[in-house]
Amino acid sequence: MCKRNKVCIYMFIVVMVLQIIIPALSVILETSYTLNSNAMPVIGGNESTTYTWDVGVEQNKIIATLTVRKGELLGDLTISGRGKMKDNISWINIMDGNPTDFKLFFKSITINGSVECIGSETFSNCSNLKTVTANSVSKIKANAFKGCYNLNSISMNNVKTVGNSAFEGCTKLTVTIPYKIESIGNKAFYNVNKVRGNLTGKTELVLGNGLTNVGEQAFYKAEMDGVVITKNSFLHGDLTKIFPKNTEIYIRRDSILKNIKKYKRHYTKTMRIITSPKTSYYVGEKLNLANLKLKVVYDDGMTFSYPFDDAIFYSSIKNGTRLTLNDNGKTISVWVGNGSINGVTQEAREFIDITVRPKTTIQELEVETKPTILNYTVGQRLNTNGMVVVLIDNKGTRIVLDDSQYECSPINLDKAGTQKITVKYKQNKELKDKFFVTVKEPTYETEIVNYPKMEYKVGDKLNLKGLRVRLKYTSGPANGQTLYFDLKNIRTNPVNGTQLNETGTVNVTMTSNTGENLGILEVNVLPKTKTVTKIIISRKPKTNYTVGDSLSTKNLKLKVIYNDGTSSYATSGFTTDPKKGTTLTEANESVKVTYGGKTASYSISVTPKEIVEIQPAGKFNFVYTKGDKLNLEGLKLKVTYNNNDTEIIEEGFTIEPKNGTILNEVGSEIVKIKYNNKETRVFLFINERTLIRIASTNLGKSDYIEGENFEAGELFHVVAVYDNNSMEEVFNYTVVDGDNLKLGQKTVTISYEENGKTVTTTTPITVTPKQLEKIEITREPNKTTYIQGQNFDSTGMQVTATYNSGKTAIINKYSIPNGQNLTAGMTSVKIVYTENGVSKEVEQPITVTLKQPINIRVKENVKKVYIVGEKLDKTNMCVEIEYDDGSIEQVTNYEVDTETSLSRADKTRTITYKEGDITLEEEIDVPVLPAEIQKISIKQYPDDVNYVVGQKFFSNGLILLVKYADETEEEITEDFTLDLPDGSVLTKVETKTVKVNYMGQEVKFDINVKENNDIQALTIMDGSIETNYEIGEKLDLSGLVLISEGSNNDIKVIWGNYECEPAEGTELNTKGQQTITIKYAGKRAVLNINVGEHQVEEIEIENLPKTKYVVGQALDLTGLKLKVMYDNGTEEIVETGYTSSIENGTIFNNVENKTIEITYEEKTTSFDIDVVEKQVEKLKGISAPTKTKYKVGETLDLSGVKFKAIYNDGEEKEIETGYTSSIPNGTVLDTIGYNPIILEYEGKTITALVFVGEIAIESISINTEPDKVVYQVGEQLDLTGLSIKAKYENGEEDIIKSGFETTPEDGEELNIKGQKEVTVKLGEKTAKFNVDVQGKKDAPTLTEIKIAKAPDKTKYKVGENFDKTGMVVKATYSDGSSKEVTDYICMPEEQLEKETTEITIIYTEDTITKYAKQKIEVVEDGGGDNQGGNNNNDNNNNDNDNTGNNNNGNNGNNNNNGNNGNNNNNNNNSNNGNNNNSNNNNNSNDGKNEDKADGKIPQTGENSIILIAGAILTVISVIIYIKIKKFEI
Repeated sequence: MCKRNKVCIYMFIVVMVLQIIIPALSVILETSYTLNSNAMPVIGGNESTTYTWDVGVEQNKIIATLTVRKGELLGDLTISGRGKMKDNISWINIMDGNPTDFKLFFKSITINGSVECIGSETFSNCSNLKTVTANSVSKIKANAFKGCYNLNSISMNNVKTVGNSAFEGCTKLTVTIPYKIESIGNKAFYNVNKVRGNLTGKTELVLGNGLTNVGEQAFYKAEMDGVVITKNSFLHGDLTKIFPKNTEIYIRRDSILKNIKKYKRHYTKTMRIITSPKTSYYVGEKLNLANLKLKVVYDDGMTFSYPFDDAIFYSSIKNGTRLTLNDNGKTISVWVGNGSINGVTQEAREFIDITVRPKTTIQELEVETKPTILNYTVGQRLNTNGMVVVLIDNKGTRIVLDDSQYECSPINLDKAGTQKITVKYKQNKELKDKFFVTVKEPTYETEIVNYPKMEYKVGDKLNLKGLRVRLKYTSGPANGQTLYFDLKNIRTNPVNGTQLNETGTVNVTMTSNTGENLGILEVNVLPKTKTVTKIIISRKPKTNYTVGDSLSTKNLKLKVIYNDGTSSYATSGFTTDPKKGTTLTEANESVKVTYGGKTASYSISVTPKEIVEIQPAGKFNFVYTKGDKLNLEGLKLKVTYNNNDTEIIEEGFTIEPKNGTILNEVGSEIVKIKYNNKETRVFLFINERTLIRIASTNLGKSDYIEGENFEAGELFHVVAVYDNNSMEEVFNYTVVDGDNLKLGQKTVTISYEENGKTVTTTTPITVTPKQLEKIEITREPNKTTYIQGQNFDSTGMQVTATYNSGKTAIINKYSIPNGQNLTAGMTSVKIVYTENGVSKEVEQPITVTLKQPINIRVKENVKKVYIVGEKLDKTNMCVEIEYDDGSIEQVTNYEVDTETSLSRADKTRTITYKEGDITLEEEIDVPVLPAEIQKISIKQYPDDVNYVVGQKFFSNGLILLVKYADETEEEITEDFTLDLPDGSVLTKVETKTVKVNYMGQEVKFDINVKENNDIQALTIMDGSIETNYEIGEKLDLSGLVLISEGSNNDIKVIWGNYECEPAEGTELNTKGQQTITIKYAGKRAVLNINVGEHQVEEIEIENLPKTKYVVGQALDLTGLKLKVMYDNGTEEIVETGYTSSIENGTIFNNVENKTIEITYEEKTTSFDIDVVEKQVEKLKGISAPTKTKYKVGETLDLSGVKFKAIYNDGEEKEIETGYTSSIPNGTVLDTIGYNPIILEYEGKTITALVFVGEIAIESISINTEPDKVVYQVGEQLDLTGLSIKAKYENGEEDIIKSGFETTPEDGEELNIKGQKEVTVKLGEKTAKFNVDVQGKKDAPTLTEIKIAKAPDKTKYKVGENFDKTGMVVKATYSDGSSKEVTDYICMPEEQLEKETTEITIIYTEDTITKYAKQKIEVVEDGGGDNQGGNNNNDNNNNDNDNTGNNNNGNNGNNNNNGNNGNNNNNNNNSNNGNNNNSNNNNNSNDGKNEDKADGKIPQTGENSIILIAGAILTVISVIIYIKIKKFEI
């Protein structure tokens, strides 16, 4: 073979390898990382986000929906459907445009419907998962929840199989395992928190008859209260490898167990029926023990409750046996297990009697009562709750069946309409009845969440690319579930791609692939292009102007005639010459209008512009103080022209006097303003001086101690400073924060008020902390004598602190450094108190001695009874020593005789304990019996066996006679126990049996309890109860003993069953002696108690009353509150009970300062008051003059003015006369602007303002409606006869017949039938009336929308959001009218991609939807201006004709290559190297470009595969190179 041929062969091999590897890589990447196109986030009402997955196997439709609420990170996963879930489900989904593994976002999981199986690894390592509900699931596969370490609960009532390691590592999980479980895998519940059962009524795990396998370490490291293994449970191996160590396991004697070692088998000791089964049968019926429930107690005392099951219980007649007449009257015995000990059956039994009647002929089955629920939704299951079904025999007997004896069909209600439900008797299905239920289709609502192309031209093909519909169920089994359908899951009519040949609206019906009606999509088909042949001006705009006005085309309306003979109206889209907004001159006489290449014109009139009037405007200062400079900054002029136009000017006018002129005359002054030979005036007012500020000088005290009050003495001065720089010392100032000076306070605020103006200043001070000088113990503690080791008890001790200011205070936060674990010989403890860094201490004398043993007692002696010859056994004997400090210690170094054998004469043994010089002894009882007890009896009954209610029972006098096996007898007077303990209060009338137990033997006797009807006297035993209380304590009668004395001097002690008034627990709030009445058996006894209170130690003022008075006022102590401090450290606020040094209500007749002393419980405090002369403090306006707006030349009228004079004693007086005015009433007002009127009364002033000038219109109303108010559709509005009434601010009225504007305008066509509102506008005021438009002409409808002005921004970077700022969208209607609209939708609007070349504008009005397109350019960040781009000549045009993109049939992709939307980056070589950006797969999509083409997720694994592929290609290239080299050689 020639050299060239071999090279060709090797090159062919390389090409083939590349063709195999590259597609394989593509398939791997797409297969591994392609997402479900339905799995997209959807925002629901801005409240939550949902994500969905299809998790069913094969044809099983199971949908998982994650709902994350707004503002939360974790969500709730709901799974609905029927069948089995997949294994190893990928929970990857899209969030914020990025692929995300949502396993970490699951907070709870709820599995609904008929989901049967959870796949392996499905929820493993869901670290935030806490709760799971899965009651429909019967199988959970391996590792399903492994590693969910925050999972704390799961509900799985019907699970049968749990796979290997299904819950391994769920360390917080408490799980309940159902009794019916059949298989448990290795480590299924390894290291869970706790395992419980669901059968016993407790928490022990029961493994039932169906169990076939339990894997090793299934429950290892889990907490378990116990395990019950029933007779047919099948386990093998070492249980210690299955269950945790030390688990109590109840293995039935007859359990089928293999290789089980070291476990005790228990037997049942007692058994009791909790719920009885059916006991009445007919011949031939089967024994039914289904309802039987039993309580079982095992030999170790453990108790369980079980429902009957053959796997647990045996019965003498097997459950399910068909009964005969021979079974009538039989007793069925039920027991647990077959175990026996030494051949004797140890199992407890219960017994059930049954009756079997002769079989009768059942003639009929009847539904006696229909179920509660008779209305359903398709997909629901029949619910028979409440239904009663009976059998009727040939004797008419009605036998009620339970739900296990009959069956209903159908159960699943899958069809809508009225369905017949057949009820059949299971034993004879010929016996049946029926009833009917109503089944409705489930309701749902749909919404198009992504629109496709909506507007076409005749001949275009229907293109539904991008269509996406949301369906939300509102009833039925799937209520609340949301589904999403895209084009591949929607059937449409007409189908996608149909050619549209007729104009108008085409209704596209949408049906899901599962049959749901998804609604109708309306698309619009427009006719092909038509041209304008003529235009006519239908309505002229404004035609009269003044020189300088701008041309307006408002209201201009054109009639447009087309080449096809049709016509329409246009109110926009035309151009004018001169252009709209052009400033007009007298030379302008007409306007030419151009539309669609055709023209028309109309005439206009332009007249010269002249000034008619000028008026002051703007905000400027017109009130001054004498000496100020005139400053009219802010003054503007309102200029009115002969065409009623107005303008505001800020310069070009002159004022006289000029700005800066000094104003020296108090009163008013006129300023003249001139502009273009026009003149106006403003009125100025010049006041006297005004208070500006105050200053203070302190030559007196400035250094204070914390808590003192500021002293403004003779050396403290305050000076007022005015706006004209004058100063004056003032005295009636106020010290604001000078009381109770605080540490760190550096200033005191001084306030001064003059003529209604308040100013403040501060004066510096120094406040030093109060210094602690000493502490002392002012009351000894209750306890001063202690034993070594005790702690000092400060109860009752009072410690008082003294400060450098002379004040004292009781303190509590002191420390006692040597008060713990006191030692013998200590004579005092140290009390230390620290405040503000200063510590003081004082010593409290105490006495401390060593503790001494004072008592010995034997707390426990296990062996109580001995037989003659035995020795004392002190095993477990507990000997305790009590010391004088109250402590108790257990000792072992005691002495007792354990060597000498016991005889019958021995009754006690002596315990001896020595400590130092002290010896303590205690005798313990040592009963010695001759032999085993044969019998006990009562030799002597208690002294008293007859009682009355309320007495205590005592067994005094009771003697037992004990007979032993050796025929000896012994009297017993102690060491026996009674089930009614001595001292028990007898509370009711009865004959009560008392049981006596001695050494395990029992004997009984009766006592009689009756009412106490013989009471001659009832008294209270002295000293039985506390009778001294403090105020606020509660009545406590515990320990109260009554003495009842009968007619024959029979004395009875009563301990209970009495009543008291007031009731026990009542709070005692009244000081002094009080009487408590005790009632018993109709008699009364009286208990006197004393209620006392603590002593007052100090009082201080908590809240001051009024302290400022005017001569003639009376002292008013209202609001005075005292803080009362008692000797026990408690405090109380009181408002009454005190006395005053000056009686409340005393009238003050002189100006003076006084000190008021307040006394309470012999303790005194005081406060100061000031008495001043009565004077007016200020004036307060009530009402302004009735008339406040005037025309120039009108006279001032002050009628209606009213103000209030407020005096310093609080009196208020309304003033209408008696005041003086700065402008007298009746003065002619000729100064334009606001004129201040100063009113003075008793030295105080108040100002009123009136306005002089043009009077504004307050409101307008319709005076007379037009002559014509009824029209036909198409007629023009005629306003002849219309007049309005104008009401001015000064109350005057005027009738106006012209000069106002209307909407609609006079002469405008009325094209809409019905009531039409006409708005009349004069200035800024409006009034309205209605006209009636009759006829059949339809209202104009939306025909198209256009982008009248492009947005400010049309070029974007990838990832930016579309900005519609500056964009103007106009809607055009069937009558030719148009208007600007803003409530349109932009798609796409967020995170623009490089392939996005246009934005679709969607606008809907009255169910009609229209579209327009705005061209944009999207480039990658950092790209140049020539990156990508639209290379057709009209790429900056807005596609406003709703006919699609005019770019050579590329279906919106600006690459001019006819690629049907597949962006292969053949964009005229303008990609700047950005080739093959993986935006769309080139898979011959026929222009559909569905979303899933963008489904691949960049993953780190993808990069790895690409690297491997590169390495393989490199190796192949090297091999080829070597081969070629060898060939060449």
